[in-house]
Amino acid sequence: MLLDVLKIVVVVFVLGALGFKGQFLTRWLSDLTEKSK
Repeated sequence: MLLDVLKIVVVVFVLGALGFKGQFLTRWLSDLTEKSK
């Protein structure tokens, strides 16, 4: 029971971290494309 809850928490945390990194990468890439114009 406790392990199942821990698994869910870890998955949500990892997905949140990946989503945050994705936003950061897209913002960084858009900045690069703006500078190269």
